[in-house]
Amino acid sequence: MSREVIRKDVMSRDGMSGFRSVLALALGGLALVLTLITAQLIALNHLARPGDAVYPLGFVGLALVGAFVAAYRPHNVIGWLFCLAGLTNIVDDAAQQYAVYALRAHPSAPGGIFMFWLGQGWLASVGWGTMGFFIPLLFPTGRLLSPRWRAAAILGVASLGTQVLVQAFTQGTDTISYLPSVGNPYIIPALQPLSATLAGVVRFSDVGIMIACIVSLVLRYRRAGHVERLQIKWFAYAAGILAAMIAASILNSATVNNAFINGLGDPLFFVAITLLPLSAAVAIMKYRLYDIDVFINRTLVYGSLTISLAAVYILGVIGLQALFRAVTGQSSDLAIAIATLSIAALFNPWRRRLQRFIDRRFYRRRYDVSQTLSAFTAQLRDEVDLDRLSSDLATVVHETMQPATLMLWLRDGAMQGAARE
Repeated sequence: MSREVIRKDVMSRDGMSGFRSVLALALGGLALVLTLITAQLIALNHLARPGDAVYPLGFVGLALVGAFVAAYRPHNVIGWLFCLAGLTNIVDDAAQQYAVYALRAHPSAPGGIFMFWLGQGWLASVGWGTMGFFIPLLFPTGRLLSPRWRAAAILGVASLGTQVLVQAFTQGTDTISYLPSVGNPYIIPALQPLSATLAGVVRFSDVGIMIACIVSLVLRYRRAGHVERLQIKWFAYAAGILAAMIAASILNSATVNNAFINGLGDPLFFVAITLLPLSAAVAIMKYRLYDIDVFINRTLVYGSLTISLAAVYILGVIGLQALFRAVTGQSSDLAIAIATLSIAALFNPWRRRLQRFIDRRFYRRRYDVSQTLSAFTAQLRDEVDLDRLSSDLATVVHETMQPATLMLWLRDGAMQGAARE
């Protein structure tokens, strides 16, 4: 191949890469503009529950971070997938709000029926399917683990396509809550009798495909090198936080249904759904990858600390209030004061105990290193035999750093060297 042909090929690829970067940034800008338009429509519609409409706006972070990653790594499909997941949810919400504006608040506005159809939820299903199927299947390289996993990708596309078909072209139970009397304008009559069966098949297959995609990510982690493992750790960390938020919301709704926790639901969901692309961006851009163990450690410690102290506080208040009622016949604010002071006294000792437990349980090698260094530091205060100290120092370095070769040079009048293989 001549130099001229090679140069043209390189220029062609650079030009395509530049076009993809501009396209990614344009999609991010579109997501931001649509978010602002949606916020304006929510204000114009005077909704009784504006928080319900604001809920999908958390996906703007998903779209913007995805666009950023796609702009700087246009050949990695992960950024594009995040951008797609965010943008489809934003378009879905914008269409819903315009449909409410055109069909209820201002009936003379054009395009209300089409926007109603666009905002019925099938676009959001594309976004959720992308996040649940294809991102775990392809992260972090943007490629399948092996050709065998094409089956999972094909099944994911088929399941997602069937779900979109059912939602977009049949009269299902899903509709826009502010327009309950409006029906799907684009029903395909032949699909209507099959809609319930197809929906059941999709729900069943979605679980299996999602499990397969997660298994693919686990296998990728086990086979990966050190850097790729750190990348997957970043993604798994954010995914774990999102899963914990969803589980806590479901548990709260099914049990105590606390109003305060319900009020925190949307802000915490926005944070969790934004952490997912941010962690992916850190992983793909390979920025400060080694900090992930610190984040995981602190999350485990302070998450456990918060949950345990909250449980102690609630049980303490309940128990003390019961005691005061039994003794005095009425409740007392003193119970709250005592419980609060007890939590303040327990905070640091309990945090240290949790830190040691988590280090021993999940970071055993690091804990052993810390213990070895502490013991050697204590020995330095008492040891005077230079030969024994040199041997102990070499042992400590081997146990903590595991070098292939260790050389210790001591200067005592003349240069002497000792080596340990």
